[in-house]
Amino acid sequence: MARRIWMDTNFLMVPVQFRIDIFEEIKRLVEEPFEIMVPSGVVDELKHIAERRTKEACAARIALKMINELEIKVVESSGSVDKWLFEKAEEGDIVCTNDIELIKRLRKKKVLRIQIRGRSHLDFAD
Repeated sequence: MARRIWMDTNFLMVPVQFRIDIFEEIKRLVEEPFEIMVPSGVVDELKHIAERRTKEACAARIALKMINELEIKVVESSGSVDKWLFEKAEEGDIVCTNDIELIKRLRKKKVLRIQIRGRSHLDFAD
């Protein structure tokens, strides 16, 4: 069975904001088979950000395009994305996020986390 890798909104915008290929970095870090998944709330947040006239809007549009082109599985979610990810993620899953509070909460639950390091690459969170 493939390991589930969950991504939040800010993480999907990393390729544009930091010029990091998050998918190649994940392949480097995770040696076993995996499936990348996003909560539907992430898609909703990205669509909302994409409608604005900001720097983040471009990153959000590209993130939405990646979800479609790479056929990333979208899982129906409700409420706050961070709260939903915290409740849904299980030991054995990996959550990709740069949200410090979510990282701390997931650490207590023994869920692996991947985050950006040194603005140049990804690594597992402490």
